Amino acid sequence: MARGADTQTEFQLIPNRCTGILTLPFSIYPSRFGDNSSGGSSMASLSVRILGGFSIDSAGSPILVPSERQRSLLVYLALHRNAAQPRQQIAFLFWPDSSEEQALANLRRELSKLRREHPKIVQLLHIGRQTLAWAGEGFAALDVAQFEDWLDSAGSALSHSRRDHERNALQQAVDLYAGPLFPESYDEWVLTQRERLEQRFVQALARLILLDEEALAYDTAIHAAQRLLRHDPLREDTYRQIMRLYALNGDRAQALRAYQECARMLIRELDVEPDMETEVLYQRLLQSGKTLTVQPSPSEQPVIRSKLIGRDNEWRAMLALWRQAIRRGPHLLLINGEAGMGKSRLAEELFEWVRRQGLAAAHGRAYAAEGEMAYAPIIQWLRGESLRPGLSRLDPVWQTEVARLLPELLVEYPDLRHPEPLTESWQRRRLMEGLARACTIDGQPRLLWLDDLQWCDE
Repeated sequence: MARGADTQTEFQLIPNRCTGILTLPFSIYPSRFGDNSSGGSSMASLSVRILGGFSIDSAGSPILVPSERQRSLLVYLALHRNAAQPRQQIAFLFWPDSSEEQALANLRRELSKLRREHPKIVQLLHIGRQTLAWAGEGFAALDVAQFEDWLDSAGSALSHSRRDHERNALQQAVDLYAGPLFPESYDEWVLTQRERLEQRFVQALARLILLDEEALAYDTAIHAAQRLLRHDPLREDTYRQIMRLYALNGDRAQALRAYQECARMLIRELDVEPDMETEVLYQRLLQSGKTLTVQPSPSEQPVIRSKLIGRDNEWRAMLALWRQAIRRGPHLLLINGEAGMGKSRLAEELFEWVRRQGLAAAHGRAYAAEGEMAYAPIIQWLRGESLRPGLSRLDPVWQTEVARLLPELLVEYPDLRHPEPLTESWQRRRLMEGLARACTIDGQPRLLWLDDLQWCDE
């Protein structure tokens, strides 16, 4: 609900029974988070890549390491770069079927060969009498180290609520992830690390999609979701996410096409149909095409789809409360502040955000001249396309109550009993229950927006 003419502007979340209030200042918060410096030195003389494949470059020229054992040894030490590794442990890991003496001799042989054939690469290692360690810090750019550094930086930004910095760090991380760790190897120690890094990559992409959606950057969110789908083509929840994002971006045809692609993939690969949640979303988007293109904007001014400059915190709070309402039940969001500060613009953005996903949304407005018409905004809700079709599914007793506000129902349903005059308190309670049932007839998420609440009756 939007309200004007107050001296202090704030957001307030008032849960069902006023168990708490969340207040957010209506202000612009400039970022003070410095530029990220992680990701390796720009002066690195060697570039080591082990994500998506193995390669080492020196000043742009590749260095070939034909020995599979040497590549595995370099990858192992790179993954354990924070601590020296005992030679005995490495020898046992790489030559488990040999005796300890023979395994250590094999390790010495590989190191000697590496020194002789690749003196530049040997600089990456600290070779001690009892241990081996990664020594490339500072002069070698290691992609997996950069990837994890950027993710750690994103986590730090999240803890400080620096969304722009978090998003940049996540984008840097997913750009560095060229594919599975050291894909040529299926050793158990590689598989364990590969799965761990893949999980971090998937989590980073999922978080990046959320941040892009919050920022209304639907194109980039779709790009990230498509990449997540390429990583795992059987993630049905990702198909739903892409459908939603296309709908939010105003491309309903692509949203429906994503469903068809999902259905084909599931049938071909798993011989199953899309689950109920996917079907419900698909049907909502199908139905939305009948109304979204013709319904005018609820505001008196044309809708301008642009970034909510200076309102990022408020917008994120609204999305969070909407999601909370879906999970936990009805909530009331009061947007409170002085006239001209963009309250209706914020509410309108949420209204359109909900509608573009095929979800139900109704708009009503109070006017100063209609202060005596207590139910005027609710009548607007009930006569709107979001609620009006559902009235036919109400039981007759509740249709009678709604007919107090919509007398045309008595014409539409001639057998409907006419409502009695409101003389008793229990009759008013029954009216309220009837209106509540009319607003929640299908049990689906619904946004009811009441603008200029201050002009309603007492």
